[in-house]
Amino acid sequence: MPTRSKMPRKTPRKPSKKKAPRRASAKQAVALPADWQPPCSEEAVRKGTGRGWQQWIERIGAAGGAGMSHREIAAMLHAKHRVGGWWAQTVTVGYERATGRRALHQKKDGYSMSLSRTLAAGRGEVFDAWQEPARRKRWMKEPLAAHRATRPKSLRLTWTDGAKSIAVNLYAVKGGRTRLQLQHGRLGSEAEVQRMKKWWAARLDALAKALAAARPAD
Repeated sequence: MPTRSKMPRKTPRKPSKKKAPRRASAKQAVALPADWQPPCSEEAVRKGTGRGWQQWIERIGAAGGAGMSHREIAAMLHAKHRVGGWWAQTVTVGYERATGRRALHQKKDGYSMSLSRTLAAGRGEVFDAWQEPARRKRWMKEPLAAHRATRPKSLRLTWTDGAKSIAVNLYAVKGGRTRLQLQHGRLGSEAEVQRMKKWWAARLDALAKALAAARPAD
């Protein structure tokens, strides 16, 4: 009888050991400078962009922000993360400050300072105290000129050096008062920022006194 050929025995496969998934390495948080001052608060940036400062600093760094210009970072934030134009600029400035690329008051065209003051007068009255030369001389002798004005909301003024660098915005507040916000840009250094901040504080004090003196007595 024909002999049956022996079939080779199949060696049983060893049960494969499932590899445990690798744990993602924790991203090291960027250490922000102790004296770092962001352009807006943590609450504001989260509300405006959906992320906090720590997250944005890390994301910009991971995207190669160290080798990118201000414009390139802002464009990346807008294109990749759908961050609006104003917020893209603000987040970029925060990143530049955190990484030492930009001083506290430094902007693209120089340094800038800002002050605000609540005045006991209506917006129209405050606006006229800035716009009308005769009224302005009561509290400021420097010959500023308005190159753009929207009564009673805002003025854009040319400084004595010819630079169109001063912005004054007026906001109505309760009690018939006005909140004045002033920004003076195109300054040459941090020292000049501090000098002009003191100068403007004195001028706004004088404006408050001039407005009070012009109000009729009860």
